[in-house]
Amino acid sequence: MALPTMSSILDLSLNTQSTRSPEESHEAWEQCKDAGRKLPEYKVVVLGASGVGKSALTIQMTHHCFVKEHDPTVQDSYWKEVALDNGGYILKQRLPLVLVGNKCDLVTSGDADTATAILARKWRVPFVKTSAKTRQGVEEAFALIVHEIQRAQEAVTETNRNKTHQHKAVCSCGCSVA
Repeated sequence: MALPTMSSILDLSLNTQSTRSPEESHEAWEQCKDAGRKLPEYKVVVLGASGVGKSALTIQMTHHCFVKEHDPTVQDSYWKEVALDNGGYILKQRLPLVLVGNKCDLVTSGDADTATAILARKWRVPFVKTSAKTRQGVEEAFALIVHEIQRAQEAVTETNRNKTHQHKAVCSCGCSVA
């Protein structure tokens, strides 16, 4: 797979895109490092059934190309079904999540889109249709998950701030006691 000659940098906080040569990108990165600033790093997990285009979507986002033939990743090769005693999900806390419907370039029935939109509303998460082949919605999907992560981080910060203020008491002289 040949990588593109121009790199595209997506500023997810501003949802803007600038195209730079690899040399310009490297120079910008070096300036950022030299200035002592660190770019935020977000770790994203892409989950889905075998063959839905998880790798193709990720490759399209990172390398701006579509791979027609792809060897399945290790995760596609090994799996095991697990039954939980309580019948619930393993993760109980609300995590940043975006529901992505890939392969929207293919003709499908409207029933699938309707069912997915209903599921997204039920889960209270954003839903975006994408095509790793045509690049439709790819950057939007990744930008949405970054915004969901940022929103979750802000909520945790706000919760911690509120807990800190709740534990303070005022003594009879008026000073604040932790």
